[in-house]
Amino acid sequence: MENKSLNKNEPIYPIGVASKLLGISVHTLRMYEKEGLIITARGTNQKNRLYSIADIERMECIRDAITKKKYSIPSIKTMLSLIPCWKIINCSEEERMNCPAYNSIGTPCWAYDHKDNICAIKNCRDCKVYNDFTNCDDIKKLLKEI
Repeated sequence: MENKSLNKNEPIYPIGVASKLLGISVHTLRMYEKEGLIITARGTNQKNRLYSIADIERMECIRDAITKKKYSIPSIKTMLSLIPCWKIINCSEEERMNCPAYNSIGTPCWAYDHKDNICAIKNCRDCKVYNDFTNCDDIKKLLKEI
């Protein structure tokens, strides 16, 4: 039997399973999506929400920030907006000037409708910025390096 490693970014869990794994309601998962904290993959019918292991890790980080550290949703969004996406994907100076994520604070880059920059043609769910920072500790490590 061939050993296939699991891709932690592959959306495999339906919303009901994800909510049970996290111990939170389906409504809360939908709210995280609406707030731009997560990007939900859609099933083939475009109605079913699917979550990956990385999504579960990200939401565990969010839950920990809310329940243990008493962070609010806006403060978590601000924390995520501090990820220097322009540096990670090497945006040009011109692209930065046209980028709402570079020019504002309070919303993660993947929650914007990008126009006139490199991200306009990218799928944010597949982006290094979204995928490499599922754990809150990774964000702090990145900021220490800057």
